[in-house]
Amino acid sequence: MELAAQLVEVTFSHDGRRRALDDATLAVPRGGATALVGANGSGKSTALGVLAGVLTPRTGLVRTWTGSRPSLVVQRSDVDDRLPVTVRDTVAMGRWARLGWLRRPRQADRDVVERCLDAMGLHGVADERLGDLSGGQRQRALVAQGLAQEADLMLLDEPTTGLDRESLRHVVDVVRSAGVRGTTVVVATHDLALARGCDHAVLLDAGSVVGEGRPDEVLAASDRSWAG
Repeated sequence: MELAAQLVEVTFSHDGRRRALDDATLAVPRGGATALVGANGSGKSTALGVLAGVLTPRTGLVRTWTGSRPSLVVQRSDVDDRLPVTVRDTVAMGRWARLGWLRRPRQADRDVVERCLDAMGLHGVADERLGDLSGGQRQRALVAQGLAQEADLMLLDEPTTGLDRESLRHVVDVVRSAGVRGTTVVVATHDLALARGCDHAVLLDAGSVVGEGRPDEVLAASDRSWAG
């Protein structure tokens, strides 16, 4: 199995005491979708942060075999609704790392932004302020921003929580078409249907990996009391 990323005996603590990850070892196969599942507080979001490089583990190894920095798509509740940016501005931020310090977009960058808006069904609201959108539309804008980075590894934190039917469809399409796009996706989720549609699953409990493999097998071994 060719890997895109791997955690090896990773330990991380947010407060210096309780371990959010406790000697966690997991593998992310290349070119498909991996679901991180488990209860709230099991370490899913922390694992994404470590994979993204925004959290530094106390012990253990983080390995990635990608040609670009991972893109991390946070939950919509983590973004201040008062930010004076439009949906198009939000998606265009995904290109900043490629623009240099002057941040002057080229036509190719603008084309990427338009494709990502289209992929998430957002052209009709592209010039509206992000904070004026519904929760589902805001989440789709954040996913579009992640897509605009054109990263080899895309990390999604609970992207389907509380979404309307249309928004859910767009997000699920992004996850399930990962291999077709040549992207590796890791999605932290409580959504059983989304997890079952992935190629690989990792079950976390109290910061430890307690199951890994085919989604149907991993989910069958879980009591699924965490599922939403």
